Amino acid sequence: RRVVFPDGSMRDYRGTVSGVVTGSGDMISVATMGIEDYLRGVVPREASSSWTADALKAQAVAARTYSAYKRAHASATAPYDICDSTNCQVFGGTRVVQGSTTTELEASSTSSAIDATKGEVLLYQGQPAFTEFSSSNGGWSTDGNQPYLTAHADPWDGLALDDSTSNVHHWQATLRASDLE
Repeated sequence: RRVVFPDGSMRDYRGTVSGVVTGSGDMISVATMGIEDYLRGVVPREASSSWTADALKAQAVAARTYSAYKRAHASATAPYDICDSTNCQVFGGTRVVQGSTTTELEASSTSSAIDATKGEVLLYQGQPAFTEFSSSNGGWSTDGNQPYLTAHADPWDGLALDDSTSNVHHWQATLRASDLE
């Protein structure tokens, strides 16, 4: 399904797209599809399609599990089970069309990983595990409020390698004193 945005760009989605009125009276678009189709719009956003097949399979299982966890814990009155941003999982849909330029958002390598792991989820005590992750944690993970998500050092983050050129680790912000208070 194609959604046309106010700026004239268009984005294609698998499944159906509905307009849903929120509790505040705003209308939002909600895409509805099966989990395997949904993952085709998530895994290439959350992992580089150039990663090894096994890394992409691991990402597919983690993304599927996180989606199952969020769905199991979604409010019955929420307009959707999971959001499409870095607050949940980055979901891009199938393709973006801007003028005469079409950008495919699905990759064959990530689709192959999704197909190879179809239906696989990680369980904790018989339920989908909470498999939230971050691309960068500054060299130390925080406690995830689950017995299997303990705080620990992460030597693979890159900060430990003193990556002084990384935009993830080196940034600036300007704050007003009143914001800090």
